Amino acid sequence: MSKLPNTLIKLDLLGELQLSFNLSENFEDFEILRYVVFPNLRILKLQHTRPKFELLINFLENNGKNLKELYVCEYSGCGDNSLNLAITKFCPNLLKLSTGVIKKFKVTDFGDEEFNIEIQKFKLW
Repeated sequence: MSKLPNTLIKLDLLGELQLSFNLSENFEDFEILRYVVFPNLRILKLQHTRPKFELLINFLENNGKNLKELYVCEYSGCGDNSLNLAITKFCPNLLKLSTGVIKKFKVTDFGDEEFNIEIQKFKLW
């Protein structure tokens, strides 16, 4: 798949989004989804792909609050603290997190805001 279909950005009732691409490709088509809002999205699976973290963070800012499950960057050698912080900040209702991103989970001062995440299932690669 070289381009995401335009109809994908019009799916208001989408509950699960799973994208999988060859690891050698940088998933540039994720740019299309950067500012799209899926109000009913509960599960996001990005398997065998690595969109630019900036794009994924924008996506989580718009869609993270309703996510119950997040599967991202599930291979070793992938790490970025800004993505860790975005998951903490924008995905407060996660029940399952599977990631190769978090090397060390560290509490960071966010000023006056408190972020508490209770993960029921956590998988770290």
